[in-house]
Amino acid sequence: MEVLKQTGKQDEVKNGLDISICIYDDKSKVLEYSGAHNPIYIIKEGSLVELKADRMPVGIHDNYQNPFTYQRYNLNDGDRLFLFSDGYADQFGGEFNKKFRYSRLQEVLTESSKLPINEQKLYIEKCFNDWIGNNEQVDDVLILGIQF
Repeated sequence: MEVLKQTGKQDEVKNGLDISICIYDDKSKVLEYSGAHNPIYIIKEGSLVELKADRMPVGIHDNYQNPFTYQRYNLNDGDRLFLFSDGYADQFGGEFNKKFRYSRLQEVLTESSKLPINEQKLYIEKCFNDWIGNNEQVDDVLILGIQF
C-alpha cells in the first residue's frame, strides 16, 4: 500500500496487484506460497493440484486488513509447478468466441504433463494460438513452468 501510495481515503484509486509468491528450499524440497488472486498449479504424477490464492489483491480493498494465507507443499522429483498471469484463461476464442477459462488451462497442463517440458511448452503455445484464431490477444500471457 505504501508503494502504491494508498491511504484508504474514499476518493483514491484502488489499484491492486494480483500475484503469486513462492519460495523453494531445494534441500527440504518444500515450496512456500501465498497468492493474491493467482493460484498455482502443480502436476504430480499426472494429476493437477491447485494451491488456491486468496480472493483479494495486494493493496487497498474491502478486506485489506486480513493477512494472506501462507501455504507449504512438499515437492518430489518430476513434479511440475506452474505460475501464470490471467491472460491465457481470459483470452477470447474458440468456436463461440468465449473465454478459454482456468478449467481448460488445467486440462491443457494435465494432458501435456507426460511430454518433456520443452515439448509441453510448444503444446501450450499451440493450444493458445489455435484458440485465439483470428482474434486479437486481449492481455499479457505468461506461464512459467518449472520441473523439479
